[in-house]
Amino acid sequence: MRKVTQIVLGLLLGFSIQVACSLSVRPSAHPNPASDPHDTQELVLAHVQPAANRTERYLAEIAFETKSLKPGQQWGGGYHQPRYERYSCSIGKNGMSAHKKEGDGMTPVGKFRLLKMYYRPDRVKPPSFVSSQDTSNGTTSTPESAPSNMLPWIPLQPDDAWCDDPNSPLYNQHVKLPFNGSHEALWRADRLYDYIGVLDYNIRPNTTKGLGSAIFFHVRSGENPTAGCIAVDREVMDRIAPALTLDTVFWVDSNPVQPVGQ
Repeated sequence: MRKVTQIVLGLLLGFSIQVACSLSVRPSAHPNPASDPHDTQELVLAHVQPAANRTERYLAEIAFETKSLKPGQQWGGGYHQPRYERYSCSIGKNGMSAHKKEGDGMTPVGKFRLLKMYYRPDRVKPPSFVSSQDTSNGTTSTPESAPSNMLPWIPLQPDDAWCDDPNSPLYNQHVKLPFNGSHEALWRADRLYDYIGVLDYNIRPNTTKGLGSAIFFHVRSGENPTAGCIAVDREVMDRIAPALTLDTVFWVDSNPVQPVGQ
């Protein structure tokens, strides 16, 4: 029995290593500060799947995987066991698609990295490492003491918007108002865009006209659908956002979550 157990554990370990390599998620030499006071963690994977036992196409589950370190421990010195947290989330009103088009109300299937995090400075207190950045003109500069894979945090301004006009040369890019082409305002009266994590879907220099734009990770309102983004409750975002880095992968997977016991 002991020999059989060792074989099974070996197979499981090999599978885990294969999955990690396929995602190309590599730990940074300097972990990102996070909201958990007990140890330092870096969020490496956000797995989005259709929810089990729900008929609504726009309801999904998002499982966050973090790799944790003891205080003072360096990357490469060994991990704790990965930590998993699973939450409900909302996706596009028409579900997921591997053939995303502009305005179809669907969330694109695939693996996407985060590029930056916009936030409302009047509503969100950013992580402590952001305070040492130069945000006076809406851009960020990384201090020498910051993690090498730190996600840029950019404070929103009332004239910020995002172009969703396929006929514009600025399609799927940040723009400033006033703007003549079709666009979405990022400074909103509601709190859905208090955080805006920009995913690298159809982003320049590989932008294709009409394949969809403004695919964000943001806050949701109840269990309402999105226009194609991934959205979580505000308290979940408050907890998760500080652990996001440039190495974080969002994996949108059309295979449903398997119910417990199946």
